[in-house]
Amino acid sequence: MGDSAREQEQFERELVEVRRRINRVAEDCRRQEYRESSVDGLARVLVGGTGEVLDIVLPRGFGDLNRPAWALGDEIDAAARAIVSAVNAARSRAAEVAAQRFSDEFPFEKGFRG
Repeated sequence: MGDSAREQEQFERELVEVRRRINRVAEDCRRQEYRESSVDGLARVLVGGTGEVLDIVLPRGFGDLNRPAWALGDEIDAAARAIVSAVNAARSRAAEVAAQRFSDEFPFEKGFRG
């Protein structure tokens, strides 16, 4: 077997190992869940490791439904903004954790210019 064939085999083995490591970290990240609340406390969410929304809780709902519809607009708008804020915070946290886990598994070496 020539040097080229041995190098190719070595490369294939290393590639299999790197893919295994990537899949392990990715699967671990997928299994995680992140809970966040909006700053104003109008919404609490649970987001999975890939960013999917698993649950939304609105402790005060969308406002007092006994009020006229025209008066509820601001309360509904505030609840919607709170949901978006909480989901964004949870997704950001999930992304930060995933980035850190991949960085830990594949640290950059000095001089890396990738």
